[in-house]
Amino acid sequence: MGKKLLMVLMAVFLLASGAYAADVKFKGSMTNLVGTIDDNDGVALGDDAGFGFTRLRFQVDVASDDGLAKIVYAQEVGATEWGATDGANGKGFKFGGDTVNIETRFAYAQVALGPGFVRLGLQPASVNTYVWDDTGAGLTYTYKDDCISLFAGVYPESNGGIFDSAPEAWVVKGDYKVDDTTTLGGFFVYNDQTGDASRYYLGFTGSTTIDPVALAWDVIYEGGEENANVDRSAWLLHVNAGVKVDDQLKVSGAVLYATGDNNPSDDKNKTFDFFEEGDAYFGILTGDSMLSAWKTADFTTDYGYLGLMADATYQIDDKSNVRGAVVLHRTAKDTDNDKKDIGTEFDVWYNYKYNKNVCFRIEAAYLISGDALVQDADNVFYAGAGVKFKF
Repeated sequence: MGKKLLMVLMAVFLLASGAYAADVKFKGSMTNLVGTIDDNDGVALGDDAGFGFTRLRFQVDVASDDGLAKIVYAQEVGATEWGATDGANGKGFKFGGDTVNIETRFAYAQVALGPGFVRLGLQPASVNTYVWDDTGAGLTYTYKDDCISLFAGVYPESNGGIFDSAPEAWVVKGDYKVDDTTTLGGFFVYNDQTGDASRYYLGFTGSTTIDPVALAWDVIYEGGEENANVDRSAWLLHVNAGVKVDDQLKVSGAVLYATGDNNPSDDKNKTFDFFEEGDAYFGILTGDSMLSAWKTADFTTDYGYLGLMADATYQIDDKSNVRGAVVLHRTAKDTDNDKKDIGTEFDVWYNYKYNKNVCFRIEAAYLISGDALVQDADNVFYAGAGVKFKF
């Protein structure tokens, strides 16, 4: 009854919006994937001889006719497994119906203020791929012109109020477009946690093209206090270099290094603590895949992470391309068994653009497992085929 009432109210609102000169826009996407996984305990994706899942995102923007204000509301059916009767967080598409799968993704108001705009509510929180690239409820201000982009925001946590002694996250971010080929940026995030714990991130980012090489980088320092007796001091470095060989072939290489710590008894924690990261790593198993909408392997441990990747993309025609990659996964520090090798991953993707809204993909990964996380670990195999509709 409640869902039907909500649908009726939304329909009435949308029908009436024309009378109030509101501009209403819809956008969204749906991803469906079927596949198979043969896993081990170190990767922890879970064995699944055959699976299917669906993720649906739907968003409506309602703006005033002068463009000075708008509200945004978005819902998500987040990567729900077919046939599951009690999946993660009670989600699943069981026989005869579904469980509670819908969640609020965005719910915010945006109002123009001077040369920028203010947002209030649950909104995107895209600070940096390796720190925070998700959503957060708070108060933010954004300024943009042809060369400069500035952002500032505060996000309360737990059950505390904003601007009080409760845990909060404060963000300041800026980017400067030097010229048509170079952009430099930086950000600062302070997270006041419970008790004596706190952490902050200071990052420097950028991208440039030195023909024919395109470079991008992130250098991030994490500081703060884990507790009254232990300080945080950690680093992350990411560098990517790509070359467009011709109109069809592009090759690239990348490195990602996050410091680790194998001495828990000292007074300094050197393990880089990913805050609320997005798909932060290399390869299909750790995020660069349709599978990542549902689950990913987590190779980050107290021992840190070192990833080395080489990949190439070949554009077959206007509608299709194929991509391959080799990824070396390692820990930054020796584990308890004096090992660093997590494994070597081989990936392949095939993409076919059916039309401007629909794309098909086939993807597969094979990991030759090392001994860093699990002794004598089995190798890992994943293959999937999916379709994404976006409007």
